Amino acid sequence: MAQSGEGRIRLFEDFFAEDSIAHTAASRPLGPFTVGGQGSEDTDSGIPTLNADALSGVGVMTTTNEDNHTILVGTPIAFDVGLMGAIVAETRVRFVDLDTKEVFFGFSDIDPNTLSIETDVMTGATTTLTLTASDICGFFLSAELSDDEDWHTVYNGGTTTGETDSTEVDC
Repeated sequence: MAQSGEGRIRLFEDFFAEDSIAHTAASRPLGPFTVGGQGSEDTDSGIPTLNADALSGVGVMTTTNEDNHTILVGTPIAFDVGLMGAIVAETRVRFVDLDTKEVFFGFSDIDPNTLSIETDVMTGATTTLTLTASDICGFFLSAELSDDEDWHTVYNGGTTTGETDSTEVDC
C-alpha cells in the first residue's frame, strides 16, 4: 500500500507528572507513553521526577542493579516506515553515571512490556555489536564498548543487515 500523504503522530511528555517507583505493574501509562521493561514492576524501579536542577521537567529513569533489568519509556508498535514515510524522534538526555549501563533510543519491533536491551534489542562488547532485534533503528550507548563515551548509530532489518563493528557506526 502506498503512502496516503503527509500525516503526523505527535507524542510529547514533559515529565512534570511522575511514574511512582512504588507501582508494581509490569507496564503502566505515563502521558501518551508506557513505562515498562524487564524489572520495571519492582518497587524500586520507575521514573520519578527531578525537582532540583530540572528545566522543563526531568524524568529520572531508575531501576535496580540486577542483570538485564531495564526501564523504558515507549509506545506499542505503532510505526511502519514502508507505509508512513519518514519518522522523526527527538529527546534530551543527561547522564550522571554510565559506568555499567546501556542505553538505546530509537525504534524497534520488540514489545516494550518486558523488554531487556541486552537480550531483546542489542548489546555491545569492545568493538562488536550484537544485533538481536530483527528491526531496529536508533542510537546506542554502552559502557561495554571500547568507545563508551559516544553514541553509535545502529540499524538492522528491512533490506539492510546492520553493521556489527562499532567503529563503523560511531558518532
